[in-house]
Amino acid sequence: MTAYSLVTPAREADPGRDSGRGQGVNTGTQQGTDPSESSLGSKPSGVTRARLRQEVADSTDWGVVRAVLDVGIIVLCVALALVPMLPAYDSPWALGAIIAGALSGVAPVVMGVRLRWPFVLTLVVVFFTYVVVGGALAFRSELVAGFVPSGRSISAMLSGLVTSWMEALTLEPPLGASHGVLILPFLMALLGAVAVTFLVLRRRSWPTTLVAVCVPFVLFAAAILWGTAQSVIPRGLGILLALILVVWASWRMNTWRPSRALSLGGLLATALAGALVLTPLVQSDHQRTVLRAVVVPPFDLEDQISPLSTYRQFIKDYSETPLLTVSGLPQGTPVRLATMDQFDGVVWDVSSDGNRAGSGSFRRIGDEVPQSRTGQKYSVSLQVGDLRGVWTPTIGYLTSVVFDDAWLGADFRLNDATGAGVMPGGLSPDLRYTLTGVIPDQPTDEELGQAGVGSIDVAPATQIPEIVADRASAISREGATVPLVVRKFEEYLANGGYFSHGEQVDGFPSLSGHGTSRIADLFAEDQMIGDAEQYASAMALMARSQGIPSRVVMGFLPEPDQGGDVTFTGADMTAWTEVFYDDFGWVSYFPTPDESRTPSKSQETAKPSPQPESIQDPPDPQPSVSPPAVDTEETNVAADDEQSGTPIDWARVLKVSLAVGIPVFVLLLGPLLVVAAKARRRNSRRSAEGREQVLGGWQEFVDAAHDLGIRPPAELTRRETARFIEAGNPEAHVLPLADGADVAQFGYDELEPTHGADYWSKVDRAIVQIGARTSRWRKLRAKLSLGTFPLTLRRKRASS
Repeated sequence: MTAYSLVTPAREADPGRDSGRGQGVNTGTQQGTDPSESSLGSKPSGVTRARLRQEVADSTDWGVVRAVLDVGIIVLCVALALVPMLPAYDSPWALGAIIAGALSGVAPVVMGVRLRWPFVLTLVVVFFTYVVVGGALAFRSELVAGFVPSGRSISAMLSGLVTSWMEALTLEPPLGASHGVLILPFLMALLGAVAVTFLVLRRRSWPTTLVAVCVPFVLFAAAILWGTAQSVIPRGLGILLALILVVWASWRMNTWRPSRALSLGGLLATALAGALVLTPLVQSDHQRTVLRAVVVPPFDLEDQISPLSTYRQFIKDYSETPLLTVSGLPQGTPVRLATMDQFDGVVWDVSSDGNRAGSGSFRRIGDEVPQSRTGQKYSVSLQVGDLRGVWTPTIGYLTSVVFDDAWLGADFRLNDATGAGVMPGGLSPDLRYTLTGVIPDQPTDEELGQAGVGSIDVAPATQIPEIVADRASAISREGATVPLVVRKFEEYLANGGYFSHGEQVDGFPSLSGHGTSRIADLFAEDQMIGDAEQYASAMALMARSQGIPSRVVMGFLPEPDQGGDVTFTGADMTAWTEVFYDDFGWVSYFPTPDESRTPSKSQETAKPSPQPESIQDPPDPQPSVSPPAVDTEETNVAADDEQSGTPIDWARVLKVSLAVGIPVFVLLLGPLLVVAAKARRRNSRRSAEGREQVLGGWQEFVDAAHDLGIRPPAELTRRETARFIEAGNPEAHVLPLADGADVAQFGYDELEPTHGADYWSKVDRAIVQIGARTSRWRKLRAKLSLGTFPLTLRRKRASS
């Protein structure tokens, strides 16, 4: 049956009038209807053509209005279902994308239905609308003449059909509105609107209505999964969606009754209480699982060589080559190129274990990067010269990065834990971009005071040379606190070592590399000779040997008084060490000796003694590093296995039981009461004696038929009622039941004691027979129906 009169103005046929005409019954007189409502095929007597045309116009207008309401309500639900995605974007453009997508999906389908387009043509128009409208929204800067999509935007929209789903998960919230991130909300809204509009306008039936209702809930679940782990929007929004869709479906199928508003309100109040009160008690501090917490970003640095291994190449091959130009650099601020926290005995490298606190986890970022660190705020512009590779220079910790070429910027990845950035496709010549962010203040030893070893999960450092651990243990006796111990490590290397990039200085070679063998030789030789590659690695290994979290950073270091516009060459490349403290984070140390400290035979060859008399014992180093606190956006952190002896948390068990049991009990209470009331009524009728037992059996049969949808008029006699029921159920033997009830009521003979039991067995068999052709869903509705209780009350009043 066509849903609405959108295609032709003909009035829908009334099934009641059609069936009346089929039986030769004058429905206008028998059913009390106006004769003017007869078939439109012939002009009824006494009705003018003007009135007939008015009736048709009124009917057509109402069909259009009802279609508009149907489409408007369901499409509104589609838009509401996508609201949980908005916190991930934190941009008003995301809401605009949802609205534009919904409207872009509705318009082609409505036009297709109205103009009788083929289904394929409608889909072509939908696709064209997606490319044009979506391209104008997601790539505003690429439009030609301000409104025409460019070739780049069209190509991106086509690839976005496949890639937008994953790209939205590999970006760190807030996603913003650039780099095509708006494709996903626009596409989801468009697809949802197309689906529900087709369902609503093409067919009006319970199956299509239920499928249309499911579409917003599917989008609602998808929006939550593609959203953020911290959001309270879905709790109330889900209940609002359920309320709108239940009422809409009932109204659409003409089954809505005002009397149901009270029960529906009670049900929704219970659901709201469970969502807003009981759910937080059960969840406590647990976060919602979202896909971005479990999806591994599709970029891995395992194929890249260690950045620190290329240190000597920068020094030798690019010592006078401009590699990077920075405008507005704060005075003395280093420029970070790469951060490495994993040592395997050969090189320092980025970790690849997927830990977000590690140096190897890079994700795309949106327009802004949430930043909790404090310090000096900055905004600088950078231009890449002859610098190549994937490592992108950064400063401090970013809050935003803007590339002059937005298409190149879409390839940028950031590690928020280290502040390092990469371009998987490699740096391009003359790449220009602007960084804003925070440069954390570097605390002094006095400010660090009694700071302890920081609790953070860092990648392992294996195969630390024994001589390094012994030397670190000896030096640590000179420090009373962890910060002082670390400072002693820096001073030992910076003041006791000599600087050389590898050139032969009076017969003192300095080999490249920073693995176990090279660092062991650094400490074993009569004089420590090396450059930033060896000294930064050595200090980091000394700290690790004492259980202190450390890592190595490689980048450009200006002079202490140098700032503003600075051009860095390969000679400005260096490396330093960072150590993590509680309450302070990562603190930088520079253990490389001054370049003026070169080795010479005339200089004293004895190594500085690392073991002066100890005044007091140093603090015991922590044997291991404890795991970090769970990141606020990361929920995929493996928990420690529960110990077998862990006691049961009965308080939590009680909370879960209440949170689950109370809503379930309230939901089941109504149906259980209905079933119990019907069972009590049946037992009361069956336990009666003699004539009342048989009459009660007949009433039980009539009530069962009424619940199954077989409702004969109340004024019929029992035999007429039996014939009415048998007309639709010929296999049921109902006439004997009617005759038996008549005999019991009007007969003069006393009934046998077993007569009532026999009659009830026939009643049960007849009920089964009339329900044989009924669906399981209809049988369930019959068991829970309340329609026969008013009939029972009226019978009691009539009999009294």
